[in-house]
Amino acid sequence: MNKKIIMLMPYFGSWPVWINLYIESCKYNPDINWLFFTDCDEPENKADNVQYRHLSFTQYKKFAAEKLNIHFSAPSPYKMCDLKPAYGFIHEQDIKDYDYFGFGDIDLIYGNIRSFYTDKVLKHNIITTDNRRVSGHLTLIKNTEQMRNAFRQIKNWKLLLESPEHQHMDEAAFSKVFKPHKNFPSWLQKFLSFFDPYQRSIFFKDQYTTPGFKNMHGRPWHDQSFNYPAKWFWDKGKLTNDQDGAREFIYFHFMYWKKEADWLQHNLSSNEQLFHVHDSFSIDHKGFTFNEKNQQA
Repeated sequence: MNKKIIMLMPYFGSWPVWINLYIESCKYNPDINWLFFTDCDEPENKADNVQYRHLSFTQYKKFAAEKLNIHFSAPSPYKMCDLKPAYGFIHEQDIKDYDYFGFGDIDLIYGNIRSFYTDKVLKHNIITTDNRRVSGHLTLIKNTEQMRNAFRQIKNWKLLLESPEHQHMDEAAFSKVFKPHKNFPSWLQKFLSFFDPYQRSIFFKDQYTTPGFKNMHGRPWHDQSFNYPAKWFWDKGKLTNDQDGAREFIYFHFMYWKKEADWLQHNLSSNEQLFHVHDSFSIDHKGFTFNEKNQQA
């Protein structure tokens, strides 16, 4: 029996131009649900597994602050990233029928998530797509009282949330709860995990989702080279690239490409196409391309 998963997605402001493509990639993961808390109108693309709860940014901040019994001012939606570790506690009622809850970003396109996160994997307390840290762009957490409250293990968590500045709680601070000794040899990490329940039953595995960009810090691709894919292909739920043949990936996170001038110019000129639904497209450093045969180079 498949474990039930829900992604909790507070998002305020305006949708990015690629939102319909993002929703399409959710649609091809029909046994995972996404729940958006947002002040945006619903996108043109509809999916049975993507739901929306409409409220203002101010209303959401008040709701979160009351649940956590803190002062949460959050001058911008970016500060919401610091809330991610606490989503399970804040939205306890919304996740009561699910085995796992998760958080993530929307500057990405999903592949077939369940082909990576099988029921064999979905026995761990926390599952993430990096081998050293909690990934803010996709992390799943087991829906237990312990894990819903794991954010309380972050040192000075109340002060960090009450600070108006972004404190990297979703990745840097939360990672220390589960991998406080990430630079130790693996055997020593395993030994130390016997003394801390938060370090046990964790699944930190690099899925190579954000390749070859400024954030790589010299990290090689999965083949240990420094040659990274130049183009990605999404076709009816299957995500591949121009370098790895038929190998599929769990998602492609294009957070660095989207900042390039060519990307912005290309996607703004393709704005009308992006507002429609496509079941096949490619992505490169210039943006999205449609109506072509997505043949790998």
